[in-house]
Amino acid sequence: MKKRNAVILTGFMRNYEKTVGNFHKNLITSDDVDVFIATWNYRGVKKPIKTNVLLTDGETRKILIKDRADDSEVSFEDIDNKYSPKSLMVDDLDLFEEAIEQYAKIVETSNILNNQAKKKPKSYLTLMRRYTIFYLSYQGWKLMENYANENNIDYQKVVKVRADFERKGYYPKINWKEKIPKGKIKIGNWNLQNYPAMDSRIKFQFQDHFAIGNYEDMKVYFDMYNNLYKLSHEFKYEPKQWHAEYCLSLWLMMNNISCSVLKKKK
Repeated sequence: MKKRNAVILTGFMRNYEKTVGNFHKNLITSDDVDVFIATWNYRGVKKPIKTNVLLTDGETRKILIKDRADDSEVSFEDIDNKYSPKSLMVDDLDLFEEAIEQYAKIVETSNILNNQAKKKPKSYLTLMRRYTIFYLSYQGWKLMENYANENNIDYQKVVKVRADFERKGYYPKINWKEKIPKGKIKIGNWNLQNYPAMDSRIKFQFQDHFAIGNYEDMKVYFDMYNNLYKLSHEFKYEPKQWHAEYCLSLWLMMNNISCSVLKKKK
């Protein structure tokens, strides 16, 4: 069985033309690295807007959402040429959202979302967005698993990234030979959220833009999608409930996996 490493890129491609050079320079630093991509058919460039949302109880609520500022579709061929992935999935966002919207409204009426939270009132759209993130992330993991099974590959380390940078983000320079202890995932050192101050069970600051770890630990990371229901009554900090990074950091702690910052190499 061949031993290799993997980079799984998931989410909107947004401004990937600006980041793909650093992707190859800093992540593909060895000949034994395979790339897998799961993305949406839209580029997904966003802008924050305030809009009225009709809740299932008939009330309307003004909330701040990130709406698509660019509805152009991504080029399958261009992504394939620029990244040379072993496997690439481009999913239809409109069909996916249509498929889960009514289910998400059931979630709202069942009080899994706390619509009475004083600081950040929620609606079914909140959980839809989080669910969508974890769905696509898991599809990326499945691409890698299927390829591994078909080609008799044993992936040792796995990196999870997105195609865009936010708040001083970057792709860290990866040394694929560096050992990472079991039960430890390394994350990027930007846009860190101080979850220990919000939930005492979480012992590390966290962000979900970049992560690297051993196969088994990253399997837990990507399997958040299949375990979201286990968090329904676990949130202790209401304003962040169902926030993607809160979900992930809480899930990792529940599985005895800690995170440490991977500092930028000079």
